Parts: sequence; C-alpha cells; structure tokens
Amino acid sequence: MTLLKLTLLATASLLLVAIVFGVWVHSRNRAQMRSVWTTLEGARETDPPRYSLAMVADLPEVAQR
Repeated sequence: MTLLKLTLLATASLLLVAIVFGVWVHSRNRAQMRSVWTTLEGARETDPPRYSLAMVADLPEVAQR
C-alpha cells in the first residue's frame, strides 16, 4: 500500500510541475506576442500610398497585368 501511495504522490507532483511549467510558457508566449503586435502596430503607416499605374510602369507587361 505504501508503494502505491508513493507512486501516486510522485505522479501528482510531476503532473503539477508540468502544469505550472505549461502555464509559465504560455504566459511568456503571450507577453512576447503582445510585444510583437505593439511593434507592428507602431510601424503601421497611417495613410499608406494608393495604387497607381506609375508604381508598375517600369515592370514588364506581364507583371503589369
């Protein structure tokens, strides 16, 4: 009976460590994702240039189509 309790305790401990590690990794990834999105939003142009034929004038005809 003691061996069974010890095995269950070890299994529960490993499961708890795995859950805590998973939560920690998830929170790090979310923080990193927020940082990347903030950087991308800061780099966004407020008024991007509109398409015009002059943009593709020097490209071959196939690319212009």
